[in-house]
Parts: sequence; structure tokens; C-alpha cells
Amino acid sequence: MKRWFALLAAVCILAGCEPSGKGQVPIIRNGDTYARVLNEAETLNRDILERYDRDDELTKEDLEALEESKLKLLGLIGFKPDAFPLHFAHAKVEQGLGNHASALDSFRQCIALSPADPTDPAIRATVAEAHGQMARSQIFLNAYSDAAESAKLAIEFGPDNPDYRYYLASAANELGDPKTALDLLGEALELVPDHARSLRLKRLIESSQNEEPRP
Repeated sequence: MKRWFALLAAVCILAGCEPSGKGQVPIIRNGDTYARVLNEAETLNRDILERYDRDDELTKEDLEALEESKLKLLGLIGFKPDAFPLHFAHAKVEQGLGNHASALDSFRQCIALSPADPTDPAIRATVAEAHGQMARSQIFLNAYSDAAESAKLAIEFGPDNPDYRYYLASAANELGDPKTALDLLGEALELVPDHARSLRLKRLIESSQNEEPRP
């Protein structure tokens, strides 16, 4: 997550905004305050989204902070609509708020605006994460076939991230293919042996298989 915020800062550092009150979308202007608003958005959501990515439950205060961060990001996007890291940041906040359909729209916008075949490691990581987080939201929305396609693209851009194999395994299991799911979880655990999500799903699938009545 720190990598794409660093990329976001690099895109926006020369811009500025006219600050607005709490609960309002800021009106963006040229000036030094843009970087400050970007920092405010990051400060509001960074720790919360890191906990969300660990599957921790968010509090009412967390959700209120994400709503405020969302407004700031919308103001930033209004000024820099072609900056794909801004759309990624907005998508993550929408995801944290449970607005998965809106998150998918912003992830798609991020991908559409990013270079077609990025070579910069930070950009590739952002594109990989956008595909991976699309898979996550599609799983929440029970769109398992779409999630599988998104996860495959995430693996293509970020083959060393075990989360993407976990998302693909989750989709495969929901689509009725637990064997493929277990194979993918094995690959994820080869990358990170203590990957908590993969371990949990692996135990769940194996337990389910052991409980099935024999013919």
C-alpha cells in the first residue's frame, strides 16, 4: 500500500487546492495546499485500509474517517482525472466502506488510465493490485467467474503475491472446483508459508471434504 501512495504523491506533488470544510469535496486549485490534502487523505485512511486488508473489522469511527478521505480523493480526482493512482486510492476507500460496485468502477478506471504494458515496478505493482482487488470485490459480489479472470490478470502482473492465488482459489472453490483451489493454495503457501488467508481456506476445504459422506 505504501508503494502506490508514493506513486500518488509523485503524480500530485505540484498541484494545490482550496481547502473546504469537513464533509465537503475540496475545490482544487493550483498551489501548495494540494500536497497537504493528499497527505490528509492518506493519514485518514492508511492504517484503516491496512487493517481492512488484514480482514479486521472496521469500527464506526473508521468508516467515518474513510468517508472523509473519500471526499478529499474525489476533489483530487476532479483536478487530476487522468491520474490512475488517484482512482486506485478512491477504489480502496470505496472497498473499505463496503461499496464494492463503486470500487470496481474505480479499479477499472485505474487500469484503463495506466500504461498498457508497464515496466516500472511501482506501476506494475499498482496494476497488479488493482486486478487483485477487483477479484476481491467480485468475490464479495458473488461474481466468481469475473473474480477468476481478474485474479489471473493480477497473477500475470504480480506473480509473487500470494493474495492473488488465494483470490483465484476462492473463486475456483465457489465455482465447484475444490481440487484446483487446493492446488492454488499450495502455490500461495509456497510463496508465503504462513499466509493466513490461504491457510484458513485450505483448512476449510479439507474439512468440508472430510465431512462429505462416502458413496
